[in-house]
Amino acid sequence: MPKPATVFDQKVALHTLCGTQELDALPEAALVKAGLLKASAAHPAIDRILDQGHVLATWATTFAPPDVVATNLSKAQVMGFNSNDFQFGLASVLQSATVQTFRLKQEHRKLARRVPVRNFLEHDTGHIDADTSLLPVNEGGEFQHSTGLQLVNSATAKVQSYGRLYHVSREALVNDDIAAIGRLFSNVGAHAARLESRLLHELLASNATLSDSEPMFHADHNNLSTAGAFSATSLQAAMTLLRNQLTPVGEKCDLDAYAVVVPSQYELLARQIIREAGLPIEVHVSCWLSGDDWYLLADPLEAPVLGLLHIEGGDTPTVMADKARIETGGVMISAMFITAVAALGRLGAVKVTGS
Repeated sequence: MPKPATVFDQKVALHTLCGTQELDALPEAALVKAGLLKASAAHPAIDRILDQGHVLATWATTFAPPDVVATNLSKAQVMGFNSNDFQFGLASVLQSATVQTFRLKQEHRKLARRVPVRNFLEHDTGHIDADTSLLPVNEGGEFQHSTGLQLVNSATAKVQSYGRLYHVSREALVNDDIAAIGRLFSNVGAHAARLESRLLHELLASNATLSDSEPMFHADHNNLSTAGAFSATSLQAAMTLLRNQLTPVGEKCDLDAYAVVVPSQYELLARQIIREAGLPIEVHVSCWLSGDDWYLLADPLEAPVLGLLHIEGGDTPTVMADKARIETGGVMISAMFITAVAALGRLGAVKVTGS
């Protein structure tokens, strides 16, 4: 007499032999269990699948041959976990976890202009400034000519790959620990955002040398103030400098202050002063800025100073399946993030030295 099927055997058989409609719900069930998708927005069969449990093992087993599922569940699970379809599907779920968290930590991107590049070669990040001035037209209707398009001094940069390989054990898959696995890759997304933010703020503090062999911040460029640590007085001094900076054609830029970037110890003070003054200025706080120096920036859409480089077509971390070695079991998942920062110019930024 054949051995009676276990409860899990019956579930596997159900999901393996049922119509494609319920099979299509399994990836969404993994997303819901990982906390990445609301059950109310998921497939109609989601509640039944979650109630039955074993989401990952069931999902994997659907990629094993039906005759193996019927005769040897353990072998079917191993075959399913080792299948490309399951590994790619799991990587897609974990990609969602990574990108969701990465998207939540994007404050630093408000300070920079995106610069898409096509490859990993060195790129000149200079941009054309379409600044010009209108001159009087004489009585004969003749125009005085003026150069309007100019290449703004910048620096060269190339994107860099950052990554790591993670082993998701067979035990974690069988135990349906998708929530814990999802948290791990959410942390990957958080780290990628912190990495990009750190690189951006370290560039700001480095006073990079631009292509004209001059530093980004210098008194000769009217963007370096010695007004001191953050206060209402030093903020006014920085706003004055910013508004009086000269454009490439020699006119005052009249730029509004868009954001202050302060070290951690000035967070509360900066928020209080700007709120009480009713100023439409964003406060950005960086734990990677040391000392008492701080910065005032114009809107990067008007006057880009900082650039974030990324490969065309993607500016978020990428999660991919990587074939596990036989002796490890489980699944190998790689995470990669490609990014770089670059100085785009100096018009639109003021540095204030705190001492």
